[in-house]
Amino acid sequence: AAAAGLIIFSTLWRLPSLGDPPWLNDEGTYATVGRAIVNGEALYRQVWENKPPAVYLLFGAVHALIGPAHLLVGVRILALVAALIVQIAVYRLVKSHAGWATAMLATAIAGLGLDLPTLDGTSANAEIFLAAATATGMLLLWRGLDAVREAPPKAGPQAGATLFFAGIAFGVAIMFKLVAGADLVAALAILLLLLPDRRLPTISALLAGVAVPVGAVSIWLAARGILGDAVYATVGYNRGYVTAGQGMHSPIVSVGLLLLPVVLSGAGAWLLWRSRGRQGSVTTISPSHQTVPAAPGDVGASIATRQPAGESIARAQARQFLAASCVWLGLAVVGALASGRTYPHYFLQAVAPLAILVALLVGGGMERRGYRVGRAVAVLLVVWFVLVPVASWLVAKDERPTDPPGSRPYAYYAYVWQHLTGGLTDTEFGNRLDPRVERNLAVANYLKAHVAQPRRLYVWGNAPWIYYLSGYSHAARFLSAYYYPPIPGGMGQVIASLRAAPPSYIVVIEPPLPASAALLDFVHARYRQVWAVQNARIYLLQAGG
Repeated sequence: AAAAGLIIFSTLWRLPSLGDPPWLNDEGTYATVGRAIVNGEALYRQVWENKPPAVYLLFGAVHALIGPAHLLVGVRILALVAALIVQIAVYRLVKSHAGWATAMLATAIAGLGLDLPTLDGTSANAEIFLAAATATGMLLLWRGLDAVREAPPKAGPQAGATLFFAGIAFGVAIMFKLVAGADLVAALAILLLLLPDRRLPTISALLAGVAVPVGAVSIWLAARGILGDAVYATVGYNRGYVTAGQGMHSPIVSVGLLLLPVVLSGAGAWLLWRSRGRQGSVTTISPSHQTVPAAPGDVGASIATRQPAGESIARAQARQFLAASCVWLGLAVVGALASGRTYPHYFLQAVAPLAILVALLVGGGMERRGYRVGRAVAVLLVVWFVLVPVASWLVAKDERPTDPPGSRPYAYYAYVWQHLTGGLTDTEFGNRLDPRVERNLAVANYLKAHVAQPRRLYVWGNAPWIYYLSGYSHAARFLSAYYYPPIPGGMGQVIASLRAAPPSYIVVIEPPLPASAALLDFVHARYRQVWAVQNARIYLLQAGG
């Protein structure tokens, strides 16, 4: 009951986001691509994006089931469910290896990372679903390991099945974003180091599970003839994306960003290797705390550790869990930093292992000093309940007229309160979140009020929500005019598509005139400006154009 209450308390903080306007570009991209897939367009070939298909299929399914009017609420409810899954997995993992109080602390820390807008965890971005899948995978992985510990002679089939389902979870995560492969590597390392004499069957079971969702998606893509396009978009282009991202920093900074997680995962792997015991000479601890040789064929020997007399197996396994958490956190951070970019939502991938590791270190230290971890959790929740609203109010109060809209993200809860009590209009609230909100809504509303046939549109800029909110389909394969790094030949494809089948509208987002000379000539020759709002200008295809 206490754990459920803690998770509910955490979840309450993300409920205001269900009513937020459509402000995040990533959600707009997923919505537009998902709708295109539902309408029969070929992903990657007719509508291009650089992530695996899962997040687009998820948004497309919600679009098909509840329609565009409620899509944003629907996908954010699914993000809420994903956050619940992460917290439940964290709680059950830690409770099994470090007790109830430390599990509560880990769950609270996970809630801080997932349910506050600090890391954009309240949005329906790919990383929140990735985090839910990897946390589930790790929970199932440790269940398989624990099954071996508790009943070594009979654990083979049960552990194999559990590891197979763990692999499915990791495979699903990879289908949301390829960097989830770092979490899979952590799982493989844990199996390799803790079960050296069972490495082949256990790793095979895990990888067989991974192959299920990855194979199913690959077959679907191949059946549509777009597997090669998918490989280029998700692997080929992303290689350049990673290189470009790393190039945004000096080599020293890039090395520094990756050094800490690599050291952390390496230290954890070394501790696991030290604790795993050696086949044939492993000692286990009997209930009377006497060391006895492990049976040569005992699968449990690969889990047992060399410990001094008097130290329990449970304590040794807790140390292994701590070391394994170091491995997981280190590799998860490597995955989050792989692109060279430090967008907040990228770090959602590392929230679960970070919460576990911090709780184990803090909780274990407090228990050794005779403090009660449960009281620390209570204090944390009180501080959370008081400090977050107060800090938000102080940040909002310090806002100056010269501050640009959207520059005070930490004032979120103050803005929500002002919006609910009438202190901020819908427009003012949207601009506090992101100045693009009201611009996009205004453009979409104009396009809906001035319907032109065919209902095709191209947005020269990076404003994917305009496509979805207006109900117009995209007129070119690439939704955005700005990719970094640029897609080879992408600009030429856009111009060719527009010339071959001119859309009814072209919306140009800052600067006022297209940066492309070819597009500038095309717009001047065949379109006329009909409306402008903020930094967006709308051009209508002229009669006979």
